[in-house]
Amino acid sequence: RGIYINSTASTGNTILGNIIGPQADGVTNLASNAQNYGIQLSGSPNNTIGGNSIGARNVISANLNYGIYLSGAACSLNVIKGNYIGIDKNGTTFISGSTQDYGVFITSSATNNMVGGSGTGEGNVVSGNNDGATAGRGVYVNSTAFVGNTILGNIIGPQADGVTFLASN
Repeated sequence: RGIYINSTASTGNTILGNIIGPQADGVTNLASNAQNYGIQLSGSPNNTIGGNSIGARNVISANLNYGIYLSGAACSLNVIKGNYIGIDKNGTTFISGSTQDYGVFITSSATNNMVGGSGTGEGNVVSGNNDGATAGRGVYVNSTAFVGNTILGNIIGPQADGVTFLASN
């Protein structure tokens, strides 16, 4: 895991401005990356991942399986906003060699979380999540976590401009 927060007592954390998964340049796959998860919140409430400014944006790409993984009944009231998930830091290119299949995965009774938002810069760009063997998933909410989760104002599939097809490098 790039970042792992695992406790109901771990609340109110803010994760901003990180490159998690690819090389420090934010565009190149790190071939030796063995992280299954970019960020995992397990049973941890009231955390914020990203923000509505460029400096607050996290690039969470090129992890082995999941960009962001939320699980557990206490994993609620978390906000994921303004991030580039599965795509390079420029918002234009799939990171070649990435096996990150899920952008955001919400499961195991994680409820009342927000992915995106209605304010300026709050939407995430969730694109390029594909391990080459499956079609990939931008945002996946498992049937055990379907209560109160909101997915709003995101760009899912294309480049950050919301129009152009995702390029491969």
